[in-house]
Amino acid sequence: MLKFILVISSLIAVCAATEDIFFSEKYVPEPIHTPAATIHNGSYFPKIDHFRPQDDRTATFHYRLNIDHYREGGPLFIFVNGADAFTTEWIEEGLVVDVAREVGGALITTDHRYVRLNIPTETASFEDLAFLSVDQAVADIATLVTTLHEHLGTHNNRVIVWGTGYGATLATFARKKYPHLVHAVFASSGTFRAEVFDTSYHDNLSANLREHGSTNCHQRVQNAFDVLQYLIEHGEEEYVRERLRLCHDVNTNDPQEVGFLFESFIDLISNYIRRTNLFGLQNFCRDMEFYPADTLNSLIRWAVYIYSYDNVECINAHYPTIVDRLAETNWDVTPYARARAFFYLRCTQIAAFRITSDYDNTAFPALLDEEYHYQFCEDIFGPGYNRDALLPAVEHLNTQFGGQEQVVPNVIFTNAGLDPWIGHGVSEYSQEGGVIFLYYSVAGQDLSSISGSDSVELTRAKQQIHDYLVGWSRWPPV
Repeated sequence: MLKFILVISSLIAVCAATEDIFFSEKYVPEPIHTPAATIHNGSYFPKIDHFRPQDDRTATFHYRLNIDHYREGGPLFIFVNGADAFTTEWIEEGLVVDVAREVGGALITTDHRYVRLNIPTETASFEDLAFLSVDQAVADIATLVTTLHEHLGTHNNRVIVWGTGYGATLATFARKKYPHLVHAVFASSGTFRAEVFDTSYHDNLSANLREHGSTNCHQRVQNAFDVLQYLIEHGEEEYVRERLRLCHDVNTNDPQEVGFLFESFIDLISNYIRRTNLFGLQNFCRDMEFYPADTLNSLIRWAVYIYSYDNVECINAHYPTIVDRLAETNWDVTPYARARAFFYLRCTQIAAFRITSDYDNTAFPALLDEEYHYQFCEDIFGPGYNRDALLPAVEHLNTQFGGQEQVVPNVIFTNAGLDPWIGHGVSEYSQEGGVIFLYYSVAGQDLSSISGSDSVELTRAKQQIHDYLVGWSRWPPV
């Protein structure tokens, strides 16, 4: 390991070199999507607690409606946003909008509870977040459907729900639990196997680097993290701070700070691939291989360039600061209270905490363990958090909704090969519907319209999805 230190001690000033070459595309934050002028606003009033009859309190939630293509008797297409985002994009453009135009459908979407406009409680305190769960969110979909029928007079119209990731999961569960209200589902890269801890995410990401990038790229990423781990284990706080351009020294004796740093760096790679697809992964590997010597420097120069870290004085990856922000319970202090709500959902029910395995061929060191995630939840939510309640909550979620064994008709499931969560998708399905594997795509790539720039694989998948949706739109209610 000493040779690693000798190499990285010879600093290569490539980050500031004007002639430096990058193959990856620089990350540009997407502007906040502004709904079109023809998008209508509506309200519905779900119960704060759907499962306690004695509690008659309701919240005021909001939905968005696109009826540009609607014809009397046409289907209702409802896009289910996940808990961490909201957009009207997919009721304005994309594959399902194309189908709605063809069959005369209306398009609707809404926030997840505790996200953006749909806030049912006064604060984001641990006690006020008690009504945030998968079960409550699925029941919200049922309330939205019944409200839409009342507002639009569409009691006999077909209802087709779709989403991606966690949104696809909720859409499928709504079909399973309320089949009299939801007639069919398009589930794009849904995650259905609930478990507290997951090693498949990092192993799949690692395998994608090796199989779709190169063996050398995989080895260089592995070596870069090995070097970083060595520096931390030997107390090189100041050196790590300078190399990574951090605002604070990393407390190398605190496994929470160390774990957060490694998780953040892994997410830089994962998030970039999710945005840029197969070519982005390949270009990342080309950048990792461009300078043959210092692997950690290759990773740092890539991150500095891609995420414009060269435009800021330092990078705030300070664990205590992050915890303080996520402890914020005032909804008006954005976005931290809403981020806190998302972590509450993970810490109390859906979990899926990503831990690194000790598999020899993984690119990432086994530093993210079970205790790291449990402690993260306790640090955010304080002494009221009960880690022992998480395992039975996750087991109950699988029992209630079936996990990966989805026995529910009229659903089409897609799985993206470049999605690290692919191991949690539905791979076998025998009902009226189907499973499509997109081996060279990232999650959600099948939401957009059929395009001449799509691969043959993606074009065929989108056409198949289109045909299912058109067919379901013309069926009588199930």
